[in-house]
Order: sequence, then structure tokens, then C-alpha cells
Amino acid sequence: MKLGLDAERPYLLWEFWNEQYLGSHAGAVNVIVPPMSARVFRLTPQRDHPWILSTDMHVRQGEFEVLPCEWDAGRLTLCGQATRPKGEKDAHGQTLIVRKELRFEDGEEGFELSFASL
Repeated sequence: MKLGLDAERPYLLWEFWNEQYLGSHAGAVNVIVPPMSARVFRLTPQRDHPWILSTDMHVRQGEFEVLPCEWDAGRLTLCGQATRPKGEKDAHGQTLIVRKELRFEDGEEGFELSFASL
């Protein structure tokens, strides 16, 4: 299957149902979908700074539940607002996957992540 992505650019791959990081890929990636199963992948462009890889809040993995999200290079800080649909909760809390998992206890919480210079 062709997705029409830039074959020269690397993309990070996350599988939603297994909560599994599948690495950085450019050009092509082969995945196995076992019989009688489904897999939901998120491809996000690899950036030269921290960015959201996925969430477990919705199958769209951040497209709707994390807005806005901005990287401040001067402060080495990732900021945004995470919102889960009203009344929706699970036993594990709400997770945002960046470089480390961040768990949210309320339905809506702002976040600010600061990173040390590499």
C-alpha cells in the first residue's frame, strides 16, 4: 500500500493497540497483520526536537485530543493542551507518549515539558 509520504523523510511508527514503538523508517516499512486481527499505526515525521509520538486517549492518537502543541526551541520546552472526551476514563489513566509517558488524571490538563540540551 502506498501512502504518498515523502520517501526521503524518516517517520516514527507507533502501533496503537499493542502500544508499541516500531522505530524510525524512511521509504518503506513492512508490517505483519495476523489473521483475524487489526493494527492501527501512527506515522509522524521525525523531528530534530521532542514531539508527541502518540496517545492512548483516542484511536486517532493525538490528532484531536492534543491541541495546540508547540515546541519552544529557546526554552527547550514542549507545551500543549490534552483533552479526553468528557466522561471517558480507563483504568490506566490517560497517556501521552513523547520520550517518556505522561499520565493525566483529569479530563483536561495542560502540560509543559522541559528538556536538557543534548
